[in-house]
Amino acid sequence: MVTGAGNRQVALGAICWIATLQYFVVQAVAQRAWTAPYSLIHNYISDLGNTTCEQLKFGTYSQYVCSPLHGLMNASFIALGVLTISGAILTRGVWSWERLVWLNMVFWLSVWLGVSFLVFSGAGKIVVGLVPENVNGMLHNIGADSIPAGNLALLLLGIGLWLTQRRVALSALALGAVGGVGFVLYKYDQGLTSTVGLWERVADYPLMLWMAGMGLSLTARTRLRCRRA
Repeated sequence: MVTGAGNRQVALGAICWIATLQYFVVQAVAQRAWTAPYSLIHNYISDLGNTTCEQLKFGTYSQYVCSPLHGLMNASFIALGVLTISGAILTRGVWSWERLVWLNMVFWLSVWLGVSFLVFSGAGKIVVGLVPENVNGMLHNIGADSIPAGNLALLLLGIGLWLTQRRVALSALALGAVGGVGFVLYKYDQGLTSTVGLWERVADYPLMLWMAGMGLSLTARTRLRCRRA
């Protein structure tokens, strides 16, 4: 799976992707710190990083938010972005670029774009953490709307790796499709019902799950390769 030199680099990238699981842990901790009810169905993820206690209104969205651990949550957003970008760059050697070029330029381009969209998705998470929703709603939303970039990254990687790494491709396509559907429902649901929090999570979580799974898989493969060496 890994080409040429760089086992240590790939292993470090894999660790970065495994570490993205901190996003789920910190969310759970931040949720429990709320004195007001926090709903996985009704509340935005970004509500956990809101720096004030207020009745938050975005269009028809209206929820009372008060997150005592907003600093921790915003740090988690930033860390997630950095880990996503670092993992994408450090593991780039696992995608067999040269082989893909010779097989078909379309597949190579899909992989290249997939990794690029991973980086873009990570950058969006950094913006979300640096600019909480109550500080600058427009800039925050620009960062938050990078969620479909992550889903598109998975779909592109699934297409690009179909001929060379079928299992990885299938997992990427499946999770990318789930996330994409979740994002469509999230956008459709805004202003209609109060389940935007649910659909935001369906759109957002697949990428982290895929990265963590890939990180574990790459770690196991790297260890096996080192033992054989």
